[in-house]
Amino acid sequence: MKENKTRNMDSEIRDKQTTGNILIA
Repeated sequence: MKENKTRNMDSEIRDKQTTGNILIA
C-alpha cells in the first residue's frame, strides 16, 4: 500500500511536470 501511494505521487508529479512543459511550450 505504502509503495503504491508513493508511486501514485510520483506519477502525479510527472503529470504536473508534463502539463508545465506543455504550458511553457
